[in-house]
Amino acid sequence: MNKSDTELGDTWLFQILFQAAGNAVKSRAYYDAINQYKYVSSEFGNININDNYKTINDGVGVLLGIERKNSPSSLNFDNQKIFMISITALMNIEFEMMMENGKEGRENVVRKLKEKNLNNVIDLHREKIEI
Repeated sequence: MNKSDTELGDTWLFQILFQAAGNAVKSRAYYDAINQYKYVSSEFGNININDNYKTINDGVGVLLGIERKNSPSSLNFDNQKIFMISITALMNIEFEMMMENGKEGRENVVRKLKEKNLNNVIDLHREKIEI
């Protein structure tokens, strides 16, 4: 492994994607949950991310399944449907409020992110949403 590979693996973005992909491969939990609830929240550990995103468990909260305009939600490949699920990192206060309010909290966070056009934004300096 060369130096640039190591640096990529140390980034918060790669770490989130790696954990989400690993979880998706290990079980159908994401697939089943997204089909049932539309949006799924999760928390990943050991992410090198700034303190605004660190949860009380020292992880990072994410929302899966927020749609992107003009992007397909699935692709057909060799007679199989492959779902493309977005991952949105949440600031710690956004994640905590969402967790306190369950499904209603998730839907509120999704709505607020969409209103501010912040869904699917990969920017650690984005403004927080008011919940």
